[in-house]
Amino acid sequence: ESSSENQRMLKLLSRDPVQAARAYGVRWLIWDKLFSHPVFSPNPQNNEVEALRMPERKILLAVRNQAEPALAADGVEVYRLKDADPLAFIEGPGKEPLSLRFDMRGATVEVAGIPPNASVVVNVLRRPWTRAFADGHPIDCHVDAWGRVIVSLKGSARVLEVLYRPPWMLSGIAGLGIAIVGGIFGWFLRLREKRGPIPRGMVA
Repeated sequence: ESSSENQRMLKLLSRDPVQAARAYGVRWLIWDKLFSHPVFSPNPQNNEVEALRMPERKILLAVRNQAEPALAADGVEVYRLKDADPLAFIEGPGKEPLSLRFDMRGATVEVAGIPPNASVVVNVLRRPWTRAFADGHPIDCHVDAWGRVIVSLKGSARVLEVLYRPPWMLSGIAGLGIAIVGGIFGWFLRLREKRGPIPRGMVA
């Protein structure tokens, strides 16, 4: 929540809740009775966490007022917001939706048959280590006005992948180095404990 990408998204949601919700593909809104009548635990220190904060309440109310009721049961109301952007689409007035699936690596979009050199919007926030691949070949990706991933295809492609690729190997090597240094330091301390304190006037 504290990342710059998420903070920017929250600012856009606060500025124009309905338009931003549609841009981020929000189709459904769940309103629980606890939002209006919160029930707090006995520990008052938890109240801030348990209560819906005012900025969040304003966003939810604004979107709810523009959405259509779809279901109400047991204190829970579900609303449907029309005209939400697809999770992946061709950039342009029509926002033609594309088939998309998510897995642990990121998003895979079927782009076979779309016009050559088209720009594809994948409706996820772009992170610093986001990488795009067209048919397995690296391709540049950028952000649009909402911070979403946008990829301008060079020619035609069958599959577009938007993956999260941080430098795991470098991080692993750094972690291993820290672990080795920590192990040596621990071994040294243990050795000193076994040898006992050094008498005054003597040098180890």
